[in-house]
Amino acid sequence: MVKYSKNKPFWLGFIIMIFVLFTSSSLLNFLVDPYGVFRFVELRGFNLNKEDGIHEQLRYSKAMSIPRVSANTVIFGTSVVMRGINPADFNNDYGKIYNNGVYVLRLPEAVKYLERVVKYIKPDNVIYGLDFFTFKSDAKYTGGFKESWTDQEQLLDLSALLFGGETFVKSLETVLRNLHSPDLRLDFKKNGYRYDSELISNIQNGKDDVSARRDRMINHWSNSFLNAEYPKVNLEYLQEFIDICKENNINLKLYISPAHWTYYETIWQIGEWESYESWIRTLTDIADENSVELFDYSGWNDITTERMSSEMKYWIDPGHFSSLTGVYIIDGINDKYPDNNIKVRLKNETVESILDDKKKLRREFVLSNRERVDNVVKNLSQ
Repeated sequence: MVKYSKNKPFWLGFIIMIFVLFTSSSLLNFLVDPYGVFRFVELRGFNLNKEDGIHEQLRYSKAMSIPRVSANTVIFGTSVVMRGINPADFNNDYGKIYNNGVYVLRLPEAVKYLERVVKYIKPDNVIYGLDFFTFKSDAKYTGGFKESWTDQEQLLDLSALLFGGETFVKSLETVLRNLHSPDLRLDFKKNGYRYDSELISNIQNGKDDVSARRDRMINHWSNSFLNAEYPKVNLEYLQEFIDICKENNINLKLYISPAHWTYYETIWQIGEWESYESWIRTLTDIADENSVELFDYSGWNDITTERMSSEMKYWIDPGHFSSLTGVYIIDGINDKYPDNNIKVRLKNETVESILDDKKKLRREFVLSNRERVDNVVKNLSQ
């Protein structure tokens, strides 16, 4: 007892120091908010740019953000959704919208995110933008995705976000980045949308050659799609996604995302167009069997055939459509633009004629744009 009383001031000071350090680090994590979850304060030169947290750990950021989102409609998809559909463009026409787009979102990941969305957001509507390349992969998860992120309870979320050592490191990295580059803007919005300001600026001022970017994408697509059948298990995950929506009385709408015409021409030139058509037929079967609306924005149309340049209207780059195109997609799904040529409703009784129309539109495009098509062929031969 004597020894303890003599050391009591030391231990008391030690405990107070640990408490102060612990409290200070948790307060820093909350204020800096490197994963963009709390959004309590965002200041230039302090934490406005969250590239270190959100960009590098996007899947984690989305999972942690979902319990704090209020929305009537949640939109799922890959980076084309994340970068191309800005909920702020719709002025609450469809209620509050949250963009749950994620880089290269796999079907199994979409199911896990949907379970979390159903648990915490409880939306009335879900819209899912489907991309051919995500069905071609046999990878279950990507980008370091962990099921624990979507399965754990909010209390554990908060514990990791406020008291986690990894979060503390990301907070320090975020502050240092903002001190070093105070003029960087916040690219990742609270509504889930990413405005890719740096890429857009570089393309517009000529620092990023969009034609060279297109040529690289052509080669990437050809390697991704060549001789690769899509695993049937991905169709099972899509069915599970649909079943979850049904069980929770969620109005689900599916659509096939638009891609630049060079994407479709690449698929055509490497001999995978039949596989692409088969994918569309299969999606149509699944949608019809489940009485789910499926819209198709793919093929050769006014949006997809825009020329690559530094001042594009419908595209950010060859792989991502612009927010204007995103408006056409969401408004089209809700029948605001019933007479344009950029979307069709897919049903079993009409799918074959729609596929025939795509081939007809391609033939017409090739005849009047031979030089542009030859450039795709040239890139594929290199």
